[in-house]
Amino acid sequence: MKTLSRLGLAAAIGTLAFAAPASAQIAPIQTAETEAGHRLGSETAPVELVEFFSYTCPHCGEFARSEGALHVGYIGTQAVRAEYVPVIRNPVDLVMTMLVDCGDPQKFLSNHNRVMFRQNEWLPVAANATDAQKALWNQAGRSVDARREIARALDIYPMFTENGYERIELDRCLADQAAAERIFSGSRQTAASYGVQSTPSFALNGQLLEGTHSWPALETILRAAISEDTAEEILPGGLLPNREYEDRPNQPE
Repeated sequence: MKTLSRLGLAAAIGTLAFAAPASAQIAPIQTAETEAGHRLGSETAPVELVEFFSYTCPHCGEFARSEGALHVGYIGTQAVRAEYVPVIRNPVDLVMTMLVDCGDPQKFLSNHNRVMFRQNEWLPVAANATDAQKALWNQAGRSVDARREIARALDIYPMFTENGYERIELDRCLADQAAAERIFSGSRQTAASYGVQSTPSFALNGQLLEGTHSWPALETILRAAISEDTAEEILPGGLLPNREYEDRPNQPE
């Protein structure tokens, strides 16, 4: 896994601009917790997408800032259901995931977007953590104090209080050791079951997509899957090479 010292800086936040097809009927996006993350959209939607992401992955942040059309044109029209599965690469990922998951599942998407859209505020701080900070943060898997210190050092609390949380509620979520262990084990097991080796990565109707790490590439595949009502004929096929989790650039190498 990449260490905190190797985290790159996030790109500048862009402005989302997208529109659904004129004939589309947009439904409110419903969110439900799953064993590994959160599902957005109707569970009866014909196309199933799984997105594997890391909050400390700059390219995942870039994807999040460009995928607005997925929410409106595909999930909102009930053509696609999407499961968001965090990949825990380091202690900061764990803390961010615990905070994003805190409370009402219907807040997941707004929490998720806040963290991703504002990577440029907190990711450089994580990347420049001192050795003493890293030593403490590396205890986050079993230490409530370490998890809270990460949130404090990266100035994450205000991001969530702006979304209606109380500080005491956030601290209570970070104190949930069972949740920390469930998130970590669920992340590992689900990523391993799909053969995920990098973030962001995507699986369509149960099969991992090779070489697909950007919204334009993913949208091309989604359109074909919806029009043909099958993924088998349009999947690039094969699993990613066996390597440690890493950031993948938005354009395939």
